[in-house]
Amino acid sequence: MITGYDLSEGLAAFAVIVVAMVWFVTAYNNLDAAAARTAQAWGNVDAMLRQRHDDLPRFLDACRPHAQHEQAAFDGVLAARDAVFNARQARDTAALGRAESELRAALRQLIALVEARREPAAEDTFAALHKRLVVLEAGLNERRAIFNDAVQQNNGRVRRFPSNVVALLGGFRAVQSFDVERGQG
Repeated sequence: MITGYDLSEGLAAFAVIVVAMVWFVTAYNNLDAAAARTAQAWGNVDAMLRQRHDDLPRFLDACRPHAQHEQAAFDGVLAARDAVFNARQARDTAALGRAESELRAALRQLIALVEARREPAAEDTFAALHKRLVVLEAGLNERRAIFNDAVQQNNGRVRRFPSNVVALLGGFRAVQSFDVERGQG
């Protein structure tokens, strides 16, 4: 025979189980949403990196008439572009940050050489492509900030107790932010 005491214990145990399950599902869904936001933000960063990667050869071609004797500057941009590409493909944000710093420094050096030698009044392909690169860099910086914000939110959920238990069970991992050295772009 079931007494009132046994029934209340059973209902209490059932309520605890239901609450634990609701909490687990909620924590899992929050972790999944944070991971999805991070992945989407990375996709936006990657799209900007791809656009700039594709535009750089045209920009370099436009620079050649103005700095044809500066092969080292061109080589520096190309080497940094390749490093950015390789780090992007590997999704290694630490290497990507370093490569971005190198690319930005190499581009600044090349642009300074070109601007010192070209006619300032000439509105040519160089000026149009330079403007395009500036717009891409601004967009990249904006998207990088959005990605880093998503990473911070994701990593907070993954590392904080008690959701870190769900993260461990669900296979959710912390993500590395995409930082570019200050003063380098």
